[in-house]
Amino acid sequence: MKNLSNFLRLAVLVIVTGITINGHAQTNYYSKSTGNLNLTASWGTNTNGTGTAPANFTATNQVFNIVNNATPTIAANWTVSGTGSYIVVGNGTNACNFQIPSNNTCTGTINVSANATLTIANTTIPALGTLNASSTVVFDGTNNQTIPAVTYGNLTYSGSATGIMAAGGCTISGLLSVTNGYLVLDNSNNNSYTYNVGSFTVNTPGYVDFGSGNGTGTSTMNLSGNLIQTNGYIYTSGNTPNGIINFSGTNQNAQQSASYYMTYVILSGSIVTLTGNFTSNGQDGIYAGVFTVNSGGTLNCGTYDLLTQTDANATAFTLSGGGTLMTGNTAGIASSGTTGSIQIASTFSSAANYTYNGTAAQGTGIFTTTPTANTVNNLTINNASGVTLSQPEAVAGALTLTDGLLNTSLLTMVTVNNGGTTSGASNSSFVNGPITKIGNQAFTFPVGASGTGYVPIGISAPSTTTDAFLAQYNRSSAILLGLVTAIGLDHVSGCDYWTLNHTAGSSSVNVTGYWNANSPCGGTYVNNLATIAVAHFNGTNWNAWGNNGGVTGSTASGSVTWNSVSTFSPFALSSTTISDPLPLTLVDFNAQWQTGGTVGLTWEVQDGLNTNHFDIQRSADGVNWETIGTLDASGSSALATNYSYTDAAPLPARDYYRLQLVDNAGYNTFSAVKVVSQSTGTGIAIFPNPATDRINISLAASGQAGSAGASGVSGPVSIRLMNVTGQILLQESVAQPAGQTITLPVAGYPAGSYLVQVLAAGEVKQSSIVLIIK
Repeated sequence: MKNLSNFLRLAVLVIVTGITINGHAQTNYYSKSTGNLNLTASWGTNTNGTGTAPANFTATNQVFNIVNNATPTIAANWTVSGTGSYIVVGNGTNACNFQIPSNNTCTGTINVSANATLTIANTTIPALGTLNASSTVVFDGTNNQTIPAVTYGNLTYSGSATGIMAAGGCTISGLLSVTNGYLVLDNSNNNSYTYNVGSFTVNTPGYVDFGSGNGTGTSTMNLSGNLIQTNGYIYTSGNTPNGIINFSGTNQNAQQSASYYMTYVILSGSIVTLTGNFTSNGQDGIYAGVFTVNSGGTLNCGTYDLLTQTDANATAFTLSGGGTLMTGNTAGIASSGTTGSIQIASTFSSAANYTYNGTAAQGTGIFTTTPTANTVNNLTINNASGVTLSQPEAVAGALTLTDGLLNTSLLTMVTVNNGGTTSGASNSSFVNGPITKIGNQAFTFPVGASGTGYVPIGISAPSTTTDAFLAQYNRSSAILLGLVTAIGLDHVSGCDYWTLNHTAGSSSVNVTGYWNANSPCGGTYVNNLATIAVAHFNGTNWNAWGNNGGVTGSTASGSVTWNSVSTFSPFALSSTTISDPLPLTLVDFNAQWQTGGTVGLTWEVQDGLNTNHFDIQRSADGVNWETIGTLDASGSSALATNYSYTDAAPLPARDYYRLQLVDNAGYNTFSAVKVVSQSTGTGIAIFPNPATDRINISLAASGQAGSAGASGVSGPVSIRLMNVTGQILLQESVAQPAGQTITLPVAGYPAGSYLVQVLAAGEVKQSSIVLIIK
């Protein structure tokens, strides 16, 4: 019983006096709301600062909690030196900024709590203990300060002199901010340091130096957050290699006003989005400005640019294989010049991925990929305003059509290579123009027409990996191409057709034509699945058809397949009976000069059940059109109906005419173009017509046209080939044309109608519609 009694008395003694068996317990003191912290009277044992004050600052195991004052400071040197004693800034909740002025020192260990700040203006730096991840330490001296290499929450340098990071590198889990003066990330020797940093902001008239002095050391920053520089410089001074900033986060923003001799690397898994222009610089030799996107990394430029200073001879951008470059720039990507997202010397990998995600209409830009020119891995279109190819591009991986049209032409065409795929095609995103597929995979061409929508055509798998097919959807009447001569075929579509050319190889494939809500020109398009077929045009007539591969879907949306097709050119949906309308409309259109200097237009419409009216359009050059008259359709009749219109005031010399047929639903199609001319002797001959591989333009000399009123040709001329939309496909200039025959190579163009024009002194001297056949 005696031993138990002694133990209980000892326990009470421990509780009352704060003495432990191993030594003295800590005594917590709290600062008052006023008073300088270097005075013992400013402290008490109660949390509001009242209670017993400390006898001194040298006793052991004293904890001085700086609270109850948002901006406490000292008016004289303050030393907390007792064993086990230290200072704590803040209570983890309320804001508190302990300020050590330049004329007074604070000696001892300082911990900084969450939401608290320690501001040091003195050159004597206290020992920094535990710094909470949401705490901030500010170095704000008027003289140079050495910044300890410890683990920080947030670190700010705002002094008017230079802050020099101590040797060894460190971790700054939150924000490293430089708002004034100069920050040096090494100590001018031959060592290299690494800094693991959350975010990095620079807004100083000075600089941040990653490698000062003449040593060989430099600094590397692994940056997991944002890099925002709005003023000053980020650079590497002295005879040291480039400093390095590795973007290592998952979603980072970046903008930079100026940097010199720095290397920037976007690591795998990181997506870096420019929120302002990013300017990097370098010079010849080892010191350069380098920006690299590693495999698995992504640079999203948005509408901003990666720029260089004017003297940056060695600045370079590298998009590695497996890396991704995204741009919202209206000019797309450019390897040099004053437009485009990338305006520094660049290397673009042909195994990289490219995404266009602007809001205004974009061009893809002119850039060269290596090792395979004009080739990308994945190409993504995600712009509701549309993207136009500025150069031919081949896709080795996936063509993803997320939003907006991909506009192409025969000279700027997209090609999906062997093994490549497409996805996402819809009414809001498809290829508006030609597309080529190479390889032995079955493929549905994601084609359509602007103003109409998505209407694809498909093929089964060719037999070799080198087979190539070109496809394009044409929103114009298949009837106008030629007569139907195939036995058992009644008619072809009056709305649309596809170009499908076999440009390499000889494989036979199954051809599948599709229809959907976009297909009709108004009214019924398909109403009898049993009679629907795919028809083939041989350059003169619709000479063959098939539906032996079967029909799927419904009258509203479906497909029909023709198996084992070996001859290619235009294809159209067709019907073996009159029961499938495939709207039958214009079957004849003519224009000719009449007595009195007028032009008479005549046309015939068959099955005008859904036709509302006709707009008669005229042009002086075959490109720019105006409506000169409108005729209502003569009721709704399934019978053939003839129409006529007289242009009482035609243009001098030459007129182009076409009809715009508008149906009851507001859809429209255009007729072929007719050209009439008052001149009978231009001395210009365009032949052959139809053409297969070349078109010749013979130009007689002045006065040798060979017919009355002929003037021939003198002076330089320009010859151009245009498609039915007015796009210039080929153009040649001839300085001395008289007596020459100029040849335009056309073997690479799909079958169809084209416009050939000869211009002299800015005027169209001759224009002809030429049919290219295969």
